[in-house]
Amino acid sequence: MAQTNTAIYCRLSQDDGQTGESGSIQTQKTLLTQYCNDHHFIISDYYCDDGWSGTNFDRPQFQRMMEDIEESKINIVVVKDLSRFGREYAQMGLYIEHYFEQKGVRFIAVSENIDTANGTDNLVFPFTNVVNSYYARQCSTKTKAAHRARAKTGMYLGSHAPFGYIKNPDDRHKLIIDPVAADIVRQIFQLFAEGVGYVRITKILREKRILNPQAYFNQNNPDYFQSEYWRKPFDWHATSVRSIMNNPVYLGKVVFGRRKTKGFFDKSIVDVPEQDWIVVDNTHEPIITQEVWDTVHQVMKSRYYAKYPLTVVLHNHQHQLNHERKSSPHALNYLLLVSP
Repeated sequence: MAQTNTAIYCRLSQDDGQTGESGSIQTQKTLLTQYCNDHHFIISDYYCDDGWSGTNFDRPQFQRMMEDIEESKINIVVVKDLSRFGREYAQMGLYIEHYFEQKGVRFIAVSENIDTANGTDNLVFPFTNVVNSYYARQCSTKTKAAHRARAKTGMYLGSHAPFGYIKNPDDRHKLIIDPVAADIVRQIFQLFAEGVGYVRITKILREKRILNPQAYFNQNNPDYFQSEYWRKPFDWHATSVRSIMNNPVYLGKVVFGRRKTKGFFDKSIVDVPEQDWIVVDNTHEPIITQEVWDTVHQVMKSRYYAKYPLTVVLHNHQHQLNHERKSSPHALNYLLLVSP
C-alpha cells in the first residue's frame, strides 16, 4: 500500500459567520485530525484559510497546497465538507474531477461521505456543489442589497475614513473631522483654485514634508494592516491630489457605489456612472464649501478643455447632433451633409 501523505484543508469566511463553533477552523482541524488517525492517514500538513471566500481560489493556503500537490508531496486531500473546499461548482469540478485525478490525488469530504477512491459519479457531489455555489451567490446579492440600504440612510460603510476624517468612536458609520488632515485637504483645494497645477501641488506637499494619506493613516493606526504601497511617506502623486478633489465626501456627503466589481467571478474594479451612485447630503461636517468645490471643478474643466481642444469640439458637435435629432430628422440629415 502506497504511503498516504495527507493534506488537511480548512476554510472559514465572513459568509460562514453563522456556522458557530461547529464550523470554526479549530473544530475543523480537530475533526479531520481524528478522521485521519482513525483511517491511519499520515498528516503531511495543515492548510487553513481563515477569512477567505469560497468563491475565490486564490487563497494563500489553498495555493500552497496546490504547489505541494504539484511537487508530489500530497496524495490525499481531506476537508470537513465540500463548502470548505469552495463554493464555485464549475471550478470545484475541474479541481476534484480532473486535476486531482490527473495528479493521482484522493479527495475526501467527510461530512458528505464523498471519497473519490469510490468514484466521482455520486449524485451528491455535483448537486452539493451547485447548492453551495447558489448559496454563495445569494449571500453576495443579499450583502450588496444590505449595503445599499444602509448607504441610503447616510451610513458610511468604508473600511476606514477618507483622508481628512476619522470614524466617530461612538458610531463607526459616522465621520468626524480630523483637524490636522482636514487642513491639508483645504490647502489642496485652495492651491488648485488659485491656479496651481497637480504636479506643483505634489511638490509643495513634499517640500513641506506632509505625510501622504496612506502614510498618515499608518502613523495613526499602527495596529491596522500596514500597506507597502507607499514606501516613501512624503511621496505625493498627482492621482492622489486629483482623487481628493473629486471626492464629494468633503462636502459633507456620503457617496456609495462609485465603483464595483465587474462580476461575481471577475473581481476587477470598474467605475459606475455617476447617475447610479447613492448620494446622501449633510451626513457629516463638510471640510470645504460648495463655492470652493465649484471653483475647483470649473478650473479642472478649463484645464481639460485647454489640453484637449479637439475633444471639446467633438463633444459640442455631438451635442448639436443629438439636439437636431430630437427636433427634426430632416435638419439632422442637412447637418450631417454640411458638417466638416
